[in-house]
Amino acid sequence: MSSEHQTFERIHALLPRGAGHQFVLYGDTCSGVSGGLHERTFAAVNAIVRRLVPSPDFIVFTGDEIVGLTADPEQLRAQWQHWLPMRWAG
Repeated sequence: MSSEHQTFERIHALLPRGAGHQFVLYGDTCSGVSGGLHERTFAAVNAIVRRLVPSPDFIVFTGDEIVGLTADPEQLRAQWQHWLPMRWAG
């Protein structure tokens, strides 16, 4: 069975007592390298977030969007261009 046809169980989220908001907080993804290990891990975490019921009201992303670790401006630009469309959020 291909992954696009798999059905996953929903995860029941913790809810606020009384008035409040439900949210997800995460970061340190370093996912700016296409096909890299961190990109796959980030995608797996996002797949879990999409299973939350009800969906979070908002997501707080604390940073480290890209790996960096280079002084080459073209490599840095490529990492940002890979990460910025935030296709992971959908």
